[in-house]
Amino acid sequence: MRNRKPKPQINRFRRFILGIFMLGLLILVTGRIGYIYAEKSDFYAKQGDIRSIKRESIPALRGVIQDRKGEVLALTTVLISLGVDLEHLRVKPDMSATQQDKVRKRIKKFKQNLEFIAGKIGKSERWLMTKVFNTDPRIKFKYLAKKLTPQIAKDLKNQNIPALVYERSFKRFYPQSFVGANLLGFANFKDQGKAGIEAKFDDILSGANGKAWVRRDHFGNAIDYISLERSPVKGQDLNLSIDSRIQEITYFTLAKALQKHKAHKAAAVVLNAKSGEILAIESLPSFNPNNTAQRTSIGTRNAAIQDLYEPGSIIKPFTVLAALEAGVIGKNKMLHIGNGRIKVANATYRDYAKIKSKDISLATMLKKSSNVGAIKVGFTMSPRIHRDFLYRLGFGQEPKIRLNGIVKGVLRQPDKITRVDHASMSFGFGLNASLLHLAKAYLVLANKGSAPELSILKKIEPGSLAHIASRDNTSFVLDLLKTVVSKGGTAPRAAIKGFSVAGKTGTSHKFVNGQYAKNKYIGLFAGIVPVENPELVIVVLIDEPKGKSYYGGATAAPVFAEIGARTLAYLGVRPDMPESNLSVMALNVGGRP
Repeated sequence: MRNRKPKPQINRFRRFILGIFMLGLLILVTGRIGYIYAEKSDFYAKQGDIRSIKRESIPALRGVIQDRKGEVLALTTVLISLGVDLEHLRVKPDMSATQQDKVRKRIKKFKQNLEFIAGKIGKSERWLMTKVFNTDPRIKFKYLAKKLTPQIAKDLKNQNIPALVYERSFKRFYPQSFVGANLLGFANFKDQGKAGIEAKFDDILSGANGKAWVRRDHFGNAIDYISLERSPVKGQDLNLSIDSRIQEITYFTLAKALQKHKAHKAAAVVLNAKSGEILAIESLPSFNPNNTAQRTSIGTRNAAIQDLYEPGSIIKPFTVLAALEAGVIGKNKMLHIGNGRIKVANATYRDYAKIKSKDISLATMLKKSSNVGAIKVGFTMSPRIHRDFLYRLGFGQEPKIRLNGIVKGVLRQPDKITRVDHASMSFGFGLNASLLHLAKAYLVLANKGSAPELSILKKIEPGSLAHIASRDNTSFVLDLLKTVVSKGGTAPRAAIKGFSVAGKTGTSHKFVNGQYAKNKYIGLFAGIVPVENPELVIVVLIDEPKGKSYYGGATAAPVFAEIGARTLAYLGVRPDMPESNLSVMALNVGGRP
């Protein structure tokens, strides 16, 4: 029997040393963990919070824009974008068995809710399966739907479906679409006003954002709200002076005229003659502010307040009023117009209307719109007196009203006015004004010389009146303007059955690239109705009407009549002409014009 060889003692020694080493390493690691837990836990927790907890802004809801009667013109709706965190629905080889089991349970529950999810977002189950489970493994997140209502999001959340992510966004909505669009403007995707009323009153409408501390996971999804630092404050609501029904009447009446005359633009301003409140400002072409693609179109420009025009004969009543106020003419003044031509320096002016008499009254001058007669009246004053009166009416000044893109207008300084300039100014040339300037001037006539301030906001109190001219002289000029709308005047088509109307036409060549463009005209009409107790001041512009009927009396005057008739009926204003048996109820107030 062989003797066994004794085992080397070195192997036992090695195991002993290795055991000691492993025990020491265990003690070292345990000690280090204990040290970190005891001494450094706050530090590492703080580092984790720094990486996952962020101070974030909570957007404030934008204020609602309403018309004078509380009808909503613009409001912000909350929309939800629905996404899926694909990482939560993927089993990975490097996961532990427990982790893989959890993922499989999430996948099972998600698939059990496929029909419910698909139904809520308007998609098929097959589409949803493909979208979620047949994707590139490098893609970690996908949107399933956008612009969902909060109620749909709530229904989905109540099912506790795993991996779904909800993102809130704001959408500004304009119920009237094209109507009044370039007045209201629009707010961008961040709910910030960028045009029109939205931009001009952005400081009021936008409110104040809140602040909150939010914990996010490594995918950037909000998983916990830690604390609310400051609650968001909703923007203030805005009550405009606009009446949405009158705005609609104005829009559709202008749309018909734009199409009929194949014009470049059409615009109108409708004022409450007593308060100076703007009931409608409309400019066509327009745009749909709900369609972001249209927000760079020509329709975003408001021709009523942003564009300047030479007003032409619409200024003549103020030439007469200025001379009366200066005391240089009497109401019975006769004007010698000869053969309807007058030469001033190197310029020759003529009348377009056929006037048989060589000597005409102020009434005939306005009724027939005599350029020569207007020049004769203008020359009774110094250029300074004439110009200063127009300035007091608001010409050459920026209207004191909060509107975006409003223009100042052009009115020469007294020392820059030549005799030719003075002649041109007498019948509305050589100065530039917007429709809003003209509406403000005619407001002075409607209020017998003392006009209220214009306002785009609904007035709580009437406010003070600015005295411009005497009641006696403005009443006289207003009476003269009634003849313009009568038979033989330049605007019989501005007449409104049952109501007294006073107004004036204007027709002028367009000034393009430093010269008057051939065959390009502007047709204007400004009017007041009813005359004895004015309710409305309406100014209408038809820019570049095509065809032979380009005069203000043929293009703008009928638009004035339709807007005026329908608006008076809507407001319930009774006819003031004693010979008329027309009842308000007989007027068509329903439907779109």
